[in-house]
Amino acid sequence: MSENLLTLKSKAREAWVKFYQTRGVTAPNLAAVAASSGLSASDLHALYGKIEELEADVWLGWLETTLFRLQSSEEYPEYMARDKALAFFYTFMEVVGPNRTYIKTAFNQASFRRYHPYFLHSFRKGFDQYVQTLLKAGRENQEIMDRMLVDQAYPEIFWMQFIFVLNYWLNDKSDGASQTDAAIEKAVNLCFDLIGHTPLDSILDFSKFLFQKN
Repeated sequence: MSENLLTLKSKAREAWVKFYQTRGVTAPNLAAVAASSGLSASDLHALYGKIEELEADVWLGWLETTLFRLQSSEEYPEYMARDKALAFFYTFMEVVGPNRTYIKTAFNQASFRRYHPYFLHSFRKGFDQYVQTLLKAGRENQEIMDRMLVDQAYPEIFWMQFIFVLNYWLNDKSDGASQTDAAIEKAVNLCFDLIGHTPLDSILDFSKFLFQKN
């Protein structure tokens, strides 16, 4: 993507967020975003087919900002996979913090589709790609165990925890939503406890050893 298009995407995302923050409602269409920001409506239509695509791109932008911050950290590459996941969740909540009101409204409107709302389609693809890097790192240092068939569900486990954390944060009434940090720690630890080495793995390894010996 050219630098001009990247700049336009960045400005479009900012304009969409500003529209909501100043009016308390999401922009009804791309023309409204253009009119409120001075951006060209034709440029926006060339980049996005409809307003929902811009909204989804805003979420993708939050993900990209999160990953950029992580990758800019000198310590992050040295983290174990579990700590990388914790850093991701903590950083993401910092990134989206100023937009809590919008996010709560969006999820309330999503109703029964809260698990896969339309505005998270692009985000989910990027999130899954990130999770694959965690899984790769975790397998290399044996934090994560490969289990036939079951390991295909690992990305879904992380997604379930992401949705849990987001919903917990939206309903967190503690000062500064401070309890969300504890929820993140418990959610990430649960993920890695489920996909890490367990006593059952030791039993299976021992059984294989006895079987092969006989």
